[in-house]
Amino acid sequence: WNQKGATGPQGNQGAQGANLTVKDGTGKVLGKFVGMYPAGFTLMFVEIDGGVYLYAPNGQVFPAISSSPAFKTNTCTGTGYIRSSSPQSTLLYTQSAGGPSRVIYRVSNPSPGPISAWALTATTETVNQTMYILNSSGVCVADGNHNGTIVALQSVTAPSDVPGPLTIS
Repeated sequence: WNQKGATGPQGNQGAQGANLTVKDGTGKVLGKFVGMYPAGFTLMFVEIDGGVYLYAPNGQVFPAISSSPAFKTNTCTGTGYIRSSSPQSTLLYTQSAGGPSRVIYRVSNPSPGPISAWALTATTETVNQTMYILNSSGVCVADGNHNGTIVALQSVTAPSDVPGPLTIS
């Protein structure tokens, strides 16, 4: 009576549970909750229209791990690029094409400004030239010479700030 019996047969797979969602301060669903960013303050990864973005609890898009893409023109217009530092980085970027990774940029000085977003592509190019970036005020500035591989980015619709506080449900 007090001894463990034989293990029974495996049961059927249960139904997939619903994904957690992130809602804005009005209760509207912002997107799928993907996870938390391990910073000294709360940031949430939210999937919106196939891309993953960081949001602060107040509803602002947060460009914590992203900066201006590099551009080949001194006007910072046209195709944006990520500079690759190694063949392994190039492979990581190009194999992530079509996935949820996004590069976002927004003016941060003197206050948060418009948001731009790009998705990775599998298109690469080898260059030896000065590259340009948008600084924190949105001004196009030279960012040194790059002699190596760049990976092209595709412009995508950027997410927007939403009313906070954000909630997970």
